[in-house]
Amino acid sequence: MDKGRRLASKSYGYGRIIVIWSALFCFLQVWRWELAPTATDSGRGFIIKQVSSSLFQRGIEARSAKLACRARKAAAAAKAADAAEEDSKPKKKRRGKAAPKPSDAERTADGGAAPGAWEKKRDQMLLAAVRIQSHGGTQGSGFVISTSANGTFAQVLTNHHVIRDSIHQHDRWDPVAESSKKVDRFMPVIVESFDYDERGRHLRTVQTAADIVAYSMYGDKWSFEGDLALVKLKAPITNPAATVIDEGDFDEVRALDEIIMFGCPDASELPLPTTGHVASMSEQRAGIGLMLSQVFGNPGSSGSAVFRYSEKRSRYEVIAIHSLTDSRGSLTDVGRGCFLRLAIQAPEIHKFLRLHNMGHLLGLETDQSNESQAQPA
Repeated sequence: MDKGRRLASKSYGYGRIIVIWSALFCFLQVWRWELAPTATDSGRGFIIKQVSSSLFQRGIEARSAKLACRARKAAAAAKAADAAEEDSKPKKKRRGKAAPKPSDAERTADGGAAPGAWEKKRDQMLLAAVRIQSHGGTQGSGFVISTSANGTFAQVLTNHHVIRDSIHQHDRWDPVAESSKKVDRFMPVIVESFDYDERGRHLRTVQTAADIVAYSMYGDKWSFEGDLALVKLKAPITNPAATVIDEGDFDEVRALDEIIMFGCPDASELPLPTTGHVASMSEQRAGIGLMLSQVFGNPGSSGSAVFRYSEKRSRYEVIAIHSLTDSRGSLTDVGRGCFLRLAIQAPEIHKFLRLHNMGHLLGLETDQSNESQAQPA
């Protein structure tokens, strides 16, 4: 009996062991093929290592998040404390930074803001340029030299040879002197001025008749008297006058100075600018001082104003008026395409105006004893 019980107990123990090992084997197979299908020969060791690493990384991230949350709370508390402390202090009136005052050069005479670079070029050069047509059809250039506040009594300066065919001379008998003398009879000339928008685009052309007021003969190299002519417009215009450099300031002009010429070459519908530089200050013709400039021009450029920018006075000033071409700069044999031109210097313009009692146009003192060479019939 006892032997049978021992055998039964032993059989039961063996059966339990077999069942446990079978279950463990099945669990390991399921774990290997379903939970770790990518495991290699390292098997369970590889999976355990990956699981441990993932758990460790998650722990680090959790601790970092807690520290960051604590830091944000501390920063918010410090900011709130600073704000409370600032509110508790008495407030002071804060002054903003004062705007820089414009310099004298940046302000106009009436206290307003000075014009920009483009406005200076337009008002001091472009608007002053005009086109002139004589009674006989000769076309040339000129510039407004003086105008009144309401636009009346505008005066334009050009070359004598441009309006020469508008001057007719005839002999008149003087019974007292019992001799004849030559008298000029002037025909009207046409002056065209131009208006532009804020970008320099042409808006309109204003055509006005003008009377010849005074002139100095063009002549040859012996009888050359200056080749200047002054005409007075019969209708008002709004174009500003160009500024002629003072005689005392003309010594500032040097060779190689940059210049701008505004004229109407080849009867251009609009004045065109041409840039260049002063080539020589030593030229002369019949004792009249001339300025040689390297600036391109064609027939029709005669009478164009030559401008130079004065850094000292912050403006463009007329330093000469073009008159002749120089054969040394001719590109052809027919007088077209010349890049060397001779211009009458500004001091000669001052002398011309004083001689004809027109110095007031530039604020000059005139000699009343001088009589005008141009006497209308």
